[in-house]
Amino acid sequence: MAPKNTLKFLASEASGALGDLGTFLPYVIGAISINHMSSSNVFILFGLFYSFSGLAYRMPMAVQPMKAASAYAISNQLTPGMITAASIVIGIILLLLWKTGAAKRLARYIPRSVSIGIQAGLGISLAILGIKLIIQQSLMGLILISVMFLLLWRKLPAAPIVLVLGILIEFAMGRIVELPPLTPGFYLPEINLPDISDIFSNSTLTIILIQIPLTLTNAIIATCALSGKLYPDHTRVTAGNLSLTMGIANLFSGIFGGIPMCHGSGGVAAHYKFGSRTLIAPIMLGISFILIGVFLGDSGLEILKLLPDAVLGCLLFYSGVELTSTFKDTKKEERSIILVVAGICVVVNPAIAVLFGVFADHIGKNKLGDTS
Repeated sequence: MAPKNTLKFLASEASGALGDLGTFLPYVIGAISINHMSSSNVFILFGLFYSFSGLAYRMPMAVQPMKAASAYAISNQLTPGMITAASIVIGIILLLLWKTGAAKRLARYIPRSVSIGIQAGLGISLAILGIKLIIQQSLMGLILISVMFLLLWRKLPAAPIVLVLGILIEFAMGRIVELPPLTPGFYLPEINLPDISDIFSNSTLTIILIQIPLTLTNAIIATCALSGKLYPDHTRVTAGNLSLTMGIANLFSGIFGGIPMCHGSGGVAAHYKFGSRTLIAPIMLGISFILIGVFLGDSGLEILKLLPDAVLGCLLFYSGVELTSTFKDTKKEERSIILVVAGICVVVNPAIAVLFGVFADHIGKNKLGDTS
């Protein structure tokens, strides 16, 4: 490979690696700032999971904070012990789903129309969240979303260019006066097991009840479907394997003071939309997070706080658009269920959308059987 092509390849992979920061940063910043989680622990554990996922799946597999669990923990200001307890219990549940084959059976019985509807609904939700962030900085957001459109159209590394441009605009507008102080050192996560009372607390039970349905729909079912569409030659992304890797990751995250982590169809779409096509992207991002956690500790978060909301909004918006694009390859007879499932996913939640979609698909097939 010629040097020019090598640079283009690495730039594309780097751009794709940054594509999912829109869903990553808000939850991570909240967990560290509000729940007082260790910045070093969180970044190192995410870095390890990203690197492991790239090697395990041989493609740009996404790694994200568990959204429902993180949102509940942040909004209720849960203690680090409660959060790590939830991570351990979720890890055990996912490993049981893998060991018993329940995750594989569940994915097999979910109709294609329902899976696409979930993807479309999640994509719409991401795009709406992106628009909300862009509106908060409307002028900058309009500039950045236009620049990103042109860069994506020209198939250039959009994410890093817009990221740097956004920070430069913040400096020019006086919103960033100086770079935050850093405290270099050598930080490693330590075993920090939660108390038994945290494991059996109402907060842990609540997190499990609100998170597991979303994990089954988004992190397993939708991720399997989207990965098969975008990377048909990669066969390692199965419901069982996703349950296994997330189960292992959450056990380690809970033991070493991290937050609940998962895969996700939105992240897979984001990495693909912004240019990554190989395992280089997740390994690249994973190593970056490990270096931030090991050598910068808690001060590493301050660098990421420089990213304007408008930049995160643009990443979320175009990631959502990519996720909804699965709708264009559908059959006419599937679209009514897809649209209804997507709507319920946006307005209510993905778990209810799946239940309704499976029921509607079953009724529809029975009616066809009666008329044949």
